[in-house]
Amino acid sequence: MRHVIFGLILAFFVSRYIAFIPVSCSRPTPLPQSSRFIPLFTDNFETETNWLLFEEIVGGNSCYGSGVGSVARSTNVAYQGTHSLLVWANQASSTKSNHLIGYKNYPNTHQTDIWRYQVHAYIALATENSGQTGPEFSLQNTRQIASGQFRTSTAGIQYAANPFSSDKDNWQVWREVTPGIAGWHTFMNQPITAGEWYTLTLEADFIDNHYNTFSIQGGGLDQLIDLSAYSIAAEDKFTEEAFVITLESENLWNNCGKDGAYDYKVYYDQVSLLRPAVTLYLPIILK
Repeated sequence: MRHVIFGLILAFFVSRYIAFIPVSCSRPTPLPQSSRFIPLFTDNFETETNWLLFEEIVGGNSCYGSGVGSVARSTNVAYQGTHSLLVWANQASSTKSNHLIGYKNYPNTHQTDIWRYQVHAYIALATENSGQTGPEFSLQNTRQIASGQFRTSTAGIQYAANPFSSDKDNWQVWREVTPGIAGWHTFMNQPITAGEWYTLTLEADFIDNHYNTFSIQGGGLDQLIDLSAYSIAAEDKFTEEAFVITLESENLWNNCGKDGAYDYKVYYDQVSLLRPAVTLYLPIILK
């Protein structure tokens, strides 16, 4: 009788995360992985959470600069509440291109499993025509493969904002080209509107290193895109284990300062990092 009561109590708590299904009396049967995802990290930027800043010199190109962008909380606009995170490329109005990355380690070790990364993004009206890329966000998973050797698997999505480019309004995925090498690839063309909030959700599988899905909602859009055809490359990039999430923007390419100085503002809010509920086994009462 005590065993039956224990089973009922356990089933009650398990059902909070996964649906109960009948199990065989011949052997333990795993409950299927829940389609629900559990948030392991969230940030609404209502308090300071110390996102770090990195300014990438893309390809070592001297036309890119550092020390000119800013990543900081803002009250200019918010998806919910009063604050968001402003990723402001070339805030200093220099003549440099500025690929600006706000990032946070979660945690300081590599991860496996399937992950969802959801952000809410907003292009500022004042700079809508002076962006190169953004919204842009990524998951960067670095693991040690041998002594002194590391590989980084990056799952990233980028919106091409340059109003003068043939790539304008393209959405691109950072996918494997050849083993160990990745590059941007356009998977759809879909304009978005400055001054509107969009919910962007990326799902990636770091067990097998491939993409699952990307979705976009907002501004009259509600789309779910299958990205399972794209693999995630294991690149030689960094020298320590980490699992990093990023929020990014880049100002308009200006021909190394010859065509003017541009800044670009992308706001992010209600950021969530989620993982599926854990598969559990229920005890079986044989008699």
